[in-house]
Amino acid sequence: MTTSAEVSQPLSMSYDGWKMPHHPVMQKHRQMAFDFLDGDHKLYALWGSVSSGKTVTSAQAWAAFVERTPKHYPLAMIGKTERTLEANVLDPLAEFLGSKYSENRGRGIVYLYDRKIRIYGANDSKSESKIRGKTLYAWYGDEVTTWPESFFMMALSRLRIPGAKAIMTMNPENPNHWFHRQIVERADDPGIRAKLYHFTMEDNPHLSDEYKAWIKSMYAPGTIWYRRWVEGLWVAAEGRVFGFFDPDPSAGYVVSTLPDHFTMYLVGADYGTANPFAATLWGLSGGVWYIIREFYWDSVKEHKQKVNHEYIEDIARLSERKLVRTVSEWVGGEDATRDPAPAVIESPVFRQEVGLWEHQKYFVQLVFENHHGPMQKARFVLADQVGLGKTLQLAMSALLIALTGEKPILVICPKTLLWQWQGEMRDLLEMPSAVWDGRHWIDERGIEYPTSGPESIRKCPRRVGVVSSGLITRGSEVVDLLLGQTYDCVILDEAHRARRRNLGENRDGEAAQPNNLLKFMYGVAEKTRSLLLATATPVQLRPIEAWDLLDVLSRSDESVLGNGWSRWRRTPDCLDLIMGREELPDSVSEQWEWVRNPLPPKSEHRDFEILRRRLDIADDQAVVPGQDLDRLRPPDRSRLSEMFPRFAREHHPFIRRIVRRTREQLENQIDPETHEPLLQKISVRLLGEGDKDAIRLPPYLREAYELAEEFCEKLGQRMKAAGFLKTLLLRRVGSSIHAGLRTAEKLLAEWEDIEEDIDEDEEDEASGDRAAVGGSEFSRSLTSEERHLLERFVAALRANQERDPKYVVVRQCLLERGWLRMGCIVFSQYRDSIQWLAEQLSEELDDEMIAVYSGPTTSGIMLGGEWAPRARDDLKLMVRRGEIRLMLGTDAASEGLNLQRLARLINLDLPWNPTKLEQRKGRIQRIGQIHDTVEVYNMRYKDSVEDRVHELLSDRLQDIFSLFGQIPDVLEDAWVAMALGEKERAKKIIDELPKSHPFELRYTHVEKINWESCRQVLDAAEKQRVLTSGW
Repeated sequence: MTTSAEVSQPLSMSYDGWKMPHHPVMQKHRQMAFDFLDGDHKLYALWGSVSSGKTVTSAQAWAAFVERTPKHYPLAMIGKTERTLEANVLDPLAEFLGSKYSENRGRGIVYLYDRKIRIYGANDSKSESKIRGKTLYAWYGDEVTTWPESFFMMALSRLRIPGAKAIMTMNPENPNHWFHRQIVERADDPGIRAKLYHFTMEDNPHLSDEYKAWIKSMYAPGTIWYRRWVEGLWVAAEGRVFGFFDPDPSAGYVVSTLPDHFTMYLVGADYGTANPFAATLWGLSGGVWYIIREFYWDSVKEHKQKVNHEYIEDIARLSERKLVRTVSEWVGGEDATRDPAPAVIESPVFRQEVGLWEHQKYFVQLVFENHHGPMQKARFVLADQVGLGKTLQLAMSALLIALTGEKPILVICPKTLLWQWQGEMRDLLEMPSAVWDGRHWIDERGIEYPTSGPESIRKCPRRVGVVSSGLITRGSEVVDLLLGQTYDCVILDEAHRARRRNLGENRDGEAAQPNNLLKFMYGVAEKTRSLLLATATPVQLRPIEAWDLLDVLSRSDESVLGNGWSRWRRTPDCLDLIMGREELPDSVSEQWEWVRNPLPPKSEHRDFEILRRRLDIADDQAVVPGQDLDRLRPPDRSRLSEMFPRFAREHHPFIRRIVRRTREQLENQIDPETHEPLLQKISVRLLGEGDKDAIRLPPYLREAYELAEEFCEKLGQRMKAAGFLKTLLLRRVGSSIHAGLRTAEKLLAEWEDIEEDIDEDEEDEASGDRAAVGGSEFSRSLTSEERHLLERFVAALRANQERDPKYVVVRQCLLERGWLRMGCIVFSQYRDSIQWLAEQLSEELDDEMIAVYSGPTTSGIMLGGEWAPRARDDLKLMVRRGEIRLMLGTDAASEGLNLQRLARLINLDLPWNPTKLEQRKGRIQRIGQIHDTVEVYNMRYKDSVEDRVHELLSDRLQDIFSLFGQIPDVLEDAWVAMALGEKERAKKIIDELPKSHPFELRYTHVEKINWESCRQVLDAAEKQRVLTSGW
């Protein structure tokens, strides 16, 4: 609040026609004003006590700055609301500027020295739309700590003209306030450049001693209010908030233990929706009220606004919740239950996000119950469609198993998913873990642990360790070290990569010839109690692939496929049975052979319960002797015959062990409580799919592309075993002409340059090529013919600087189709393509922040042609807040990137591994998307490898997608074949895809599981104690 004493003093000391009070004690104010006028900082932030003179001084400095600003430069003044800005700043300015001040409040404009200034209120996060897209030279901010963070960051991003700056005032808040974290603590960051000023009443000579004494008397010294309003400090609301409170235990306000019995309970609540909600549980004992528990929810900080029934549930848990101190009390005591909820209900995914969806809870509960069930093992394939949260389901399952066991948990995933796994466990579950980066273990805090060589992989500093499947695929020396351990649980992500080599027509009866990953899984399955495999495509080409995954699960677990004499071990026979290629057996003895080995548990159906009871077979016995058929009475034999068709449809091993849900299924199932679908329906509209949509190359680019094809053909003849390297140039020129040029230049330099430039998502393939061709051949120089073709390719591109036609299409999507307004992500496989596109777009969209999401050291923001590095977490947060509308990302970096705020996606290139295409779409078509329809544009050059494969696939794409839920990644071989001119082989690969799914979905109905009403919570400190113990 500005007092009349602050604005009524005579002005003296001229500065370019501007005057301000001259007084020795006002030196700090004077220096601030001169700094703002002539300094080169971007932000000038003033805070302090009440009546410290910060508002009038900043307002006068602003007026002087405006007078010196060219008239056409855009300016703004912003307050919590326009009304508060008027009372605090505009009215005092009008008083001492007189005729130099005028206004048009109806249009939200004031004039200082004939300079037009826009007026804005920052009352909520929606207000940011008022300034989105604006370009400002300077702005004045009042009461900035009352603004939403998203509005401030948007206003900050609007300062785009060289020399732009802002001046702002505020009262100090909690040190955890967003302004303190983002600006005060980062004042010296190149992207912030803030000058900070702290004022107290002692800095204002116009206040009388009586007035200052009166203000100080309103607050008890040492309290939060005194330190903030009198001393002007950023202090937290903790400790001695009120004057009467004494934190010394001897004063009786703080106790170390609570009474055992209370005669009355009360809940006190400070209600808030947009503002924080706080509640306390009080208990009366011996005439003294004690605070037993607290609950606090800040919807702004947590990015989620709760509604009344959610707060009611929170208060109910607060009043009834029991803290479970130890894991043994949770799962091992007399009162213990097998309920997972106490260990997870207070994790961030429930506190800060929307919790788990019903299908996710179902799988976690299934794993937990089986791990502690009769067989003491959980062995499943999780085959949910992309975008349904497989990683979170697996991570929470690992959490529960880790808490209730003593042995290591091993997570195996592609290299590109390592940090996604660790990030989701840390951010959503508060779950410590360590990632093996090939040389060291790195924990969830980023701490790197010293090692003594590869054997250190057996000394993971956390209960959960995450390792790249690429190490196993390449036959690294760590394979034997990992197989030397025993585990409570092993998880393999992207499990379809564990495959047999001998796939083909009439080969289902052959013993598998496993690749390195499948061979490792055979071994590690014998070393672990529970085993979880995850893939959206358990069948890539043939049903035998699903059987191979069950075969992995069955190692050391007869409840999966039975023992060595089981009919389910005879692959041609069992596949014929479940696919309906053979008539069901009608003899009881034949039916018994299929059912008994393994016999489903009694929980599977009442029929199995009766069979087990009749034969006195416990659930921990998976295989029933064949001769036990003679012990069944005639009614039981009749029951066996009657239930066999249902067994063959709904209860065989494939159905019981492969858990698969689709988006369509969840979108169509109605929640009986809310009468809403279990999952929001998100439609996808594909563009660029027609033949006419293929992007035609101008003649010189067409010539260059043909030279690239000829080069790859020549290279392929020399490096016959290296499928990836001999097609590298065609992959990259298919992304963008720029990426092709950069790759050719590096090939002409040294092979080693290419090795260093290989993207993470290409690393496994490239490593396989090195092993196949040998290091010496890989590093060999180009032949003269190869070099001549490359030189012609480079010369053709350098001689013609015409813009890549893909840029024209990107521009049309963003501006003419309005995709920029809706928010858009552009994906490419290659950093070269993304960097080129960012530079091109920044020239044309010079006032638009363009985020580049790439590697840890290559991510940042391009604005007006200038590059500013930013952490990837910062970019994700800015997208989430709506501060960034356009993001360009690479496949390798963008695994696990959730972009529900963006509704449009452009595929600058089509990955030869089609799974990546589906993963890109999954970044926006996922749980939490705020739009009902998302649009995707797939780009390809006319007559390129991508275009030719697309032509072969076009007739079958819809069928393939319906069958698998996505395009299987084995189709990458079709791309390679086409690149090498082997069209017939490419066609054969596509034709080999099955025409129908080998088995029906079982989990078509998801039952609700109520964890949210849980009244017990496992102590967080106990969870950390268990999870931070190493191997």
